[in-house]
Amino acid sequence: MLRDYLTCVTLGVAGAALAAASASAPLTVAAIAGALMTGAGGNVLHKIVESQGDRLISAFFRKNSGVDENHHILLALRQSHLDALNSVLHFFNDARRNDPDRERRSNADRFSREVQRFISEAGRVGRRGSGAACELERDVFINLPGAFDAALSARGKAIPEDITETARQARIEIESLALQELLLETGTLETELPSLFQSVFRRQGEGWFDLFVRDGAARLKQNQNFRSIWTAEQLARIRQRTEVVEIGLERVFVEAKAIRTETETIRSQQQLDSVKLDSLLAIVNQGGIFSLALQEGISQRAVQNIVARLGGESVAQKDIVGWLENWIETARTELGRRTNEDEAFEAARREAERLFRDGSGDASAALIAELERGALVEDERRMAHTRRRIRLLEEAIRFDELGVRPLAVVAKLRQIAHEEGRITQDEVGEFLHKKGQEYSDRGNKKGEYPALLASIAILRAAADECARERVPLEWAAIQNSLGNALAMLARRESDQSRLLRESITALRAALEERRRDLVPVDWASTQNNLGASLARLGEINNDTMLIEEGILAHNSALGVFTRESAPLDWAMVQSNLASAFANLGDREKGTERLEQAVAACLAALEARPREKAPLSWGNTQLNLGASLSRLGRRDDDPIFLERALAAYRAALEVWTPDVVPMDWAQAQFNLGVTLHALSKRETGTDRLEEAVVAFRAASTVWTRQNVPADWVEIQESIGRVFQLLGEREDEIAYFEEAVTSYKSALQERSRERDPQGWGDAKHHLGVAHSSVGLWEDDWAPHMAEALAAFRAALEVRTREQLPFDWAMTQCNIGVVLFNLGLWEDKHSLVQDAALTFKSALEVLKPEENFFDWDFARTALAETSDLLANGKSEKYGTISAQAD
Repeated sequence: MLRDYLTCVTLGVAGAALAAASASAPLTVAAIAGALMTGAGGNVLHKIVESQGDRLISAFFRKNSGVDENHHILLALRQSHLDALNSVLHFFNDARRNDPDRERRSNADRFSREVQRFISEAGRVGRRGSGAACELERDVFINLPGAFDAALSARGKAIPEDITETARQARIEIESLALQELLLETGTLETELPSLFQSVFRRQGEGWFDLFVRDGAARLKQNQNFRSIWTAEQLARIRQRTEVVEIGLERVFVEAKAIRTETETIRSQQQLDSVKLDSLLAIVNQGGIFSLALQEGISQRAVQNIVARLGGESVAQKDIVGWLENWIETARTELGRRTNEDEAFEAARREAERLFRDGSGDASAALIAELERGALVEDERRMAHTRRRIRLLEEAIRFDELGVRPLAVVAKLRQIAHEEGRITQDEVGEFLHKKGQEYSDRGNKKGEYPALLASIAILRAAADECARERVPLEWAAIQNSLGNALAMLARRESDQSRLLRESITALRAALEERRRDLVPVDWASTQNNLGASLARLGEINNDTMLIEEGILAHNSALGVFTRESAPLDWAMVQSNLASAFANLGDREKGTERLEQAVAACLAALEARPREKAPLSWGNTQLNLGASLSRLGRRDDDPIFLERALAAYRAALEVWTPDVVPMDWAQAQFNLGVTLHALSKRETGTDRLEEAVVAFRAASTVWTRQNVPADWVEIQESIGRVFQLLGEREDEIAYFEEAVTSYKSALQERSRERDPQGWGDAKHHLGVAHSSVGLWEDDWAPHMAEALAAFRAALEVRTREQLPFDWAMTQCNIGVVLFNLGLWEDKHSLVQDAALTFKSALEVLKPEENFFDWDFARTALAETSDLLANGKSEKYGTISAQAD
């Protein structure tokens, strides 16, 4: 049966190869390799093999030599190379179309034109280039077939590690050569290569190499010459592998023959032993041994067992009776012996005696059972000791975590790993990876800043243990987790850019091993994570190119996460896309991107309903609310703002502060912002008071210690609400609350880390001080504070970089100077006020900022009138304006 099975496998391999060479419907190289790797060819083609007989075998083993360098193959692969490069160029051009940086856009345009010229010229036969260009072109030509072949060999499931590693190295080498050729041909320095182009070129799954392989495979199917030449090469390789299989089969047949011979020998010996035993038992019975043994309580079965063993020891027949008499005497002495051991020991010995006398089993087994029971008790004691040690280490870790000592946390986690029996580096690394994920999840959901810091140290230690060369996919999984943890931490630190860049670096490293063809789901998950980090970095750095790159990564993930096959994952990516679209919408005129964001959220809510994933559903509601809120502010449409409120309140139905405090706080904060925006279109104070409640609820989670950047946003938002409440209610207490809030924010705002945010806070502090000064009898200190705050704001709110902000601060300085000139009856202060209003009107335009322009124009008119009349009795004070 074994021979038939192995013959089937062998003939199946041969049949797959012959079918590839002779079938009318062409087979790809991947199909041939698949038949060899899985053995499917043996099952499918078994009947064909039986019908074809010797002709099939002889046809397969004819010499099939491959072609290493063939003109048709080289030209076809070169064209696939250029077509793939053209597709990458189209991706690049689409992604960069909204880049606001004029210089970067100009450099990218030049580069794009040069790449297009190279593609056109390289496609011509007989073109001429420089010596260095010719050398590089020849290198690319030589390496294209090998890289293509390696990529095809690494496709499919259960591919040997050496083949996948060869394919990975071939990819890296050909990508490097192709980029070097491109740089030389376009006259571009390596430092000048647009980062977005390089990202598109090298990305996994949809990059240049993947497009090149797919196009080359398509040409292999369509071009008869190309296919037949390549098939010849693969058949030669199949023949080599089949020869190896033959050698293995011969060894199996030799070993099977040896086993049969040994089995027959054992069977013959057993027959001889049975005859000998019967003879010995007859002698023992005649010698009265059974009766003698029975007198000592030893059963006939026990004696028979001993006789069988003595026969095996080759005791002579004439000696057997004497030997057994001696054995019975020895047994009598031993069975009468007593010990001074514990009760469990004695019970085990009594059971051993019973088994011995009865001959019904191994007498020593009773004592061994007690030995094992004692060992089990000892093991339980040791386990209890180990559990106690682990609990002590866990408690120590909590104090290390509270003391923000992440390296100490890592060291103690290593001790726990060893206590639990994890010895190898890979075992320790996997343990640390799991712990790192637990810490990052807890830190993110519960808002525990020390846990997030510890998670990053733990994950980096895990990556050190799980070497990339030894366990590449586990190493990549750790890099993915590290990238996510860094992105989570970025939300809670002021230096977000650095952390997000580190996150992007880790995620891109993960993608080098998490290839789409090898682990598509993991690849798509990392692409989604990368997209989120890129879009967030683009948002805080005001870089639309990064946001576009993030959208590109999300769309790549959707190539695997389809709505039909993975609806929850698809919805997750749609929700992240919505955030990226909304961020782009903030930086573009019109509402197209914001509408895309709303559509993506609504699609995600359909695919991921509340009952299936309530927490994730809440996250999509949050993103929907943010997109609708932006639309409402862009179109000045309260309907969108009301819909945003409904979305935030829906999120708060499934989010509670004890389960997901950070997300709950985000929803409360967004609710407050939208209520504030709606209140500006109304005259009452209900929305404002509700906004204060929402902001203060958020501040119970977003504390200055845990998330200082978010805490600052809350303080400034509360200040803006109190400012508006003071204007509506004519209450100085509200203005004083606004001053307190802005001062609190400025304790955390740093001009060095966030100059624009610092300038905004200074500007609003000046507005609040000015408002208090209008109500206080002792107005002078508040007006002096207001002037100082406005002038500090102008240090970063420059006319060149932030013209609108600069103009608004100029207007408010004019307001303070006008009021001071009015109260102190100082002509010079009113003149200074007029100059500031005039400078602001050089920037403010009625078609762009009508209300602000009208305010400055009216203030200038009143100031000019005061200067012309020279009397102050008829004029009232002017209130400062927030942005």
